[in-house]
Amino acid sequence: MNFEFLLVYSEELCEQVVTEFQKAWDSLGDRTLSTYRFWGSHELDNANKLSKKL
Repeated sequence: MNFEFLLVYSEELCEQVVTEFQKAWDSLGDRTLSTYRFWGSHELDNANKLSKKL
């Protein structure tokens, strides 16, 4: 299992990066991709799902 982490300085940039990465992955990726948002008002409920996968 591989992880990618990206550090940016604003919520707007975070969302732009996720959106563009998902578009690129849809075109070029070779397997299903899960993305998790851990900034701003996004709930950390997905953290529990992520930790269960580890």
